[in-house]
Amino acid sequence: MPYGERSEAVIREHYGAIVAGGFLLALLAGFINTAMLEFYHQSVSHMSGTIAKIGLDLGTGDRGEFTVVVRVLMAFFTGAVFCGVVVGTNAFTHSYRYAIVLLVEAAALMAAALMLHHGTYSVLLTAFACGLQNAMASSWHGLTLRTTHMTGVLTDLGFLTSELFRLRRPQWRKIVLLLAFLFGFIGGCALSALSYSRGFNQLYAASAFCGTLALTYLWFMSRTGGGVRY
Repeated sequence: MPYGERSEAVIREHYGAIVAGGFLLALLAGFINTAMLEFYHQSVSHMSGTIAKIGLDLGTGDRGEFTVVVRVLMAFFTGAVFCGVVVGTNAFTHSYRYAIVLLVEAAALMAAALMLHHGTYSVLLTAFACGLQNAMASSWHGLTLRTTHMTGVLTDLGFLTSELFRLRRPQWRKIVLLLAFLFGFIGGCALSALSYSRGFNQLYAASAFCGTLALTYLWFMSRTGGGVRY
């Protein structure tokens, strides 16, 4: 999805910070998703498997499971809609609105942590949080940046790697950005599994981490030229 020259200039200017931010958001998503897989055996950061499960349940007539996965899908969708209403654009800009989205995500994760042992409420809240986060990402020179699932990341990495076999100069800035997402997600999954094995409620840590990201983003934007705009 293309966007304006101003957004491209912002991303070029803050490339290092965007790579670091993307790594941390992907780490958060992997952490959340693994927590839900371990506790409820339900993925919340990407919907391909959920949609496949809806089709499976329709085919087998499992109405109980069908209701649950549809609610998870709608929670993720609602999070994406909410993000779209708040941010209002797929272009990267200096704005408080990203911090608002991250703070809402942190609140949803805190509520999910408190409700971890109360049915599917925790699953729905974490799916909502992932929908929020995933919709917050932008596009960059033909790449659609998503932090909560790795299908697109692997696809783009594969396409960019093909340039080596065609004797073309690799687009290293894109490759580094995508690798940051990939390793961040894997790292988040590993940390979540380690936390679970030691009996921790991972969602408390996820909420605190997300809130810290929001505050750090506000600080970073206040330090850049032109200030922060709503």
